[in-house]
Amino acid sequence: MSAIRSILTFSNGTHYIDVIVSRTSTALSPLFQFHSTAVMNFISADTIFCAYPNLTFDHRALINPHPVYYGLIGFKTMAALQKYASRGFEFVECEEFHHLPYSCRSIPRTLTDGGCLWVQISDLRHDLVMPADILKRLGVINIMWLLGGYVCGAYPAFLDSYSFVFNNDM
Repeated sequence: MSAIRSILTFSNGTHYIDVIVSRTSTALSPLFQFHSTAVMNFISADTIFCAYPNLTFDHRALINPHPVYYGLIGFKTMAALQKYASRGFEFVECEEFHHLPYSCRSIPRTLTDGGCLWVQISDLRHDLVMPADILKRLGVINIMWLLGGYVCGAYPAFLDSYSFVFNNDM
């Protein structure tokens, strides 16, 4: 099931911004269903997050294999991928980047695994803020995801993607 409830597009006539409305208790879970790792990021009033900084900062990205494998990739997704390619992103196979930690789509990831970039803007001059502190404020313990796709070096084995939200309901 999609973690995306809806997508709202706002415009001032020349610039557009999409607001993704989550179906789950956290706004983070839809990130891992986006078309590629190039857009698995967010900026809020006080936080910057990047799920795949090793790739993103080098203008490289993995395509989310789930919609491709299941034939769900549509015109809008293809247009989005073309947009990021025209902005200098290179879509790569994860096997090319196994030398970088946290870059394989076949290995489960979490928000607290050390592979994500978290910057707490409001506290930059004060202290280091850990991802767990941010998640606690969001009422979330953690999120685990797997991009899935063909298992590296084991074609035709295919892993389905998933994401799980661990809520703090105590």
